[in-house]
Amino acid sequence: MKSGLSAWNYIKNNKKTVGALALALIIVFMAMYVIAMLLNAAIESFRPIVFEMPKKVAFLSVSAAGYGIRTEAYESAEELNDVYEEKTQELIEKLKATDGISDACFTQVINSRYQSVFGGIGYEVPLFRAEQIPEYLKHMEAHLTGGRMPEGEGEILVEETILKNADAQIGDA
Repeated sequence: MKSGLSAWNYIKNNKKTVGALALALIIVFMAMYVIAMLLNAAIESFRPIVFEMPKKVAFLSVSAAGYGIRTEAYESAEELNDVYEEKTQELIEKLKATDGISDACFTQVINSRYQSVFGGIGYEVPLFRAEQIPEYLKHMEAHLTGGRMPEGEGEILVEETILKNADAQIGDA
């Protein structure tokens, strides 16, 4: 027995309503896809930085005032820098003697911040001398998977994920 109900008849008689509904569904699915893609890219790229690195490494940035150094008491920047370096070395020795800290050293740090539609994330990257890198990699339980250790000026180690995200490969500038 044939029924008089048909979706096709409804679609023919309500073209604008069905068109708007179809368009709304397409936009919803596209938005879900884009949001999932953005979140997945962010999670995979930043997971080691956000969740793993803080468990293993901490960076301190101590100003001259933090050491109790009055900058106006010194006539030259070199003299002030010598005192600052001395205080920094004393702090490093105190940190090395602290339980739970395996090592401490002086290094410069690059602070980076990524801003996206859904928020931002910041992280710090240490700038080690070439001879310090193997010990740092060992501490972070990281392994060199390709290429070689940096040996000269302007050479760096880069995480594999960052290379892929930048569409780069070993040897690129």
